[in-house]
Amino acid sequence: TDFVGTIEGEAFSGNEGKAVPVVIGSGQMIEGFEKGLIGKKIGETLILNLKFPDDYQYTEVAGKPVDFEINVVNCNFS
Repeated sequence: TDFVGTIEGEAFSGNEGKAVPVVIGSGQMIEGFEKGLIGKKIGETLILNLKFPDDYQYTEVAGKPVDFEINVVNCNFS
């Protein structure tokens, strides 16, 4: 996936990823990110309104609501 995250409409450090492999069910992304990709197809764009966990490792965004604009660029099914 390609994604851009914003908090209150503003970019933050580490807010962008290109061709990031996301394994559904792995728990590598914040809660709701992986689940939001289920059923999506290559070329689809979606926006997920999520929240960083209160104990997130990057304290500057911990506990804050975040909007991710996501473009599905690849799908692998195992």
